Amino acid sequence: MTTIDNSTLLTIEKTLEIINSKYLHANINCGGCGVFAKLMAKALKQKGFDVSFVLTFNRFSISDVERCNEAVNNNKFQNIMPTGWRHILLKVGNHYIDSDGVYDTADKYLNNSNCSKFSDVYPLSVLEHMTSKKNRNNWNSHFNRVYVSPISKLITKHLVLAN
Repeated sequence: MTTIDNSTLLTIEKTLEIINSKYLHANINCGGCGVFAKLMAKALKQKGFDVSFVLTFNRFSISDVERCNEAVNNNKFQNIMPTGWRHILLKVGNHYIDSDGVYDTADKYLNNSNCSKFSDVYPLSVLEHMTSKKNRNNWNSHFNRVYVSPISKLITKHLVLAN
């Protein structure tokens, strides 16, 4: 599926609300955005959605955006980590998702964040590389990874197993 229906949208939003009420102090979007995106992408794929992701940049930097896009196009994923990207958002149809919410347009997200530019849309295989153990030290350390398992369980309970 390429679009999120209203029922699933409400389920995602409720799931995010539960996660954020339990783990508000976890700084999910501060070093955990990639891990969260990976967990949520897995759940959405299990529900039959076509999921990809985008990187955001906190300043308009053509060179960083171009370097990321080139790295993905040439399967040199290791070249993404040292660029100036700031955040990871999932993309399902026209919706963008992170641990803070679901955004129905790119403009809505960009207007409410410190970001000003999106990368191209990337496949989840790139996210797998970015969140691999060998890249663990390249992420912001504010997010404590002890929360990965409980967050994963909440996503499974409230999104995957939901009717």
